[in-house]
Amino acid sequence: MARPVVRYAATADGLEIAYQVWGDGPIDVVIVPGLTSNVDRNADYPIYGGYLRRFPRFARTIVLDRRGAGISDREVGSGSAEDRMDDVRAVMDAVGCRRAALLGHVEGGAIAMLFAATYPDRASALVLIETAARMSAAPDHPLGRSAVEMQHFVAAISAGWGTGRGTFQITSDAPDAEAAIEALGALERSIGTPRSMARQFRFGAELDVRSVLPLIDVPTLVMHSPHTPWPEAQARYTAEHIRGARYVDMPGFGSWDAVKQDAFCDVIEEFLTGQRPPVGDVDRVLATVLFTDIVDSTRRAAELGDRRWRDLLDALDARAAAEVGRFRGRVVKQTGDGMLATFDGPARAIRCA
Repeated sequence: MARPVVRYAATADGLEIAYQVWGDGPIDVVIVPGLTSNVDRNADYPIYGGYLRRFPRFARTIVLDRRGAGISDREVGSGSAEDRMDDVRAVMDAVGCRRAALLGHVEGGAIAMLFAATYPDRASALVLIETAARMSAAPDHPLGRSAVEMQHFVAAISAGWGTGRGTFQITSDAPDAEAAIEALGALERSIGTPRSMARQFRFGAELDVRSVLPLIDVPTLVMHSPHTPWPEAQARYTAEHIRGARYVDMPGFGSWDAVKQDAFCDVIEEFLTGQRPPVGDVDRVLATVLFTDIVDSTRRAAELGDRRWRDLLDALDARAAAEVGRFRGRVVKQTGDGMLATFDGPARAIRCA
């Protein structure tokens, strides 16, 4: 589908939050971002690309950039969790969304939990992905990351943000690792500077929403992918402390592979709609396939020379395409020294051949 226009919602403290609306399905889903989001670019990357390709089939999907990052206002106001909730509320109001399922990534999940507990009439469900109610360790929360680990993460962000290598660690199955790192580097630089991102990470590390977990009274799905750097124990803790929450260990978050993205999204779609998604989107049709190839083409090319061989192939392609058209077939692709075509019946394919 065509990419929607980016619009801006004004917050109570005078900032502008960038958002897009994908699709117009019967339910509303608001994606509350973590550290890595730019609504101009999200569809091209694995972290959000699967959602924006799949969710519009069954939901009006609203995605926003957090204050201080992406293409939202680069100021952060007081930078509090209440501010971040107000950003979500401002965007929902701007699009006329009264109630929505909230999907939160990492610390975006903590904001989503806080929102659902504070505004229960505006949240219909929660989907929490790689989320912790508290990321940092505390005397009563040994599951969290230690202060030393947190300092290491901040130092790594400050030193490496903009190279793509940090974000690459939360993706998987890249067909070309170096190309993926280069693309993710461009994404990181479009989100913010190293210093601003380190500040945003510290904000997420200091969030503690454990006290609101018993107050959440909407259907909740907690998902964790084994390859990610976030501890499974923190995701399980979150699920165990929200009444009736469902926990799923599911590969696919951050995958570059569309099949794995779809499998991940299938679980979310079924949870939100109560219906199992249809198996595949491929149209099936009966057809006869014709494949042609020049015998011993390597030797022929060497005998004729590059220019004469190219002229011969061009003439062959033109004549072959004309014959396929004459017999009501369709050229699917040229293969260099051959062609792949389809026909609606075997007789025409044989006569064409």
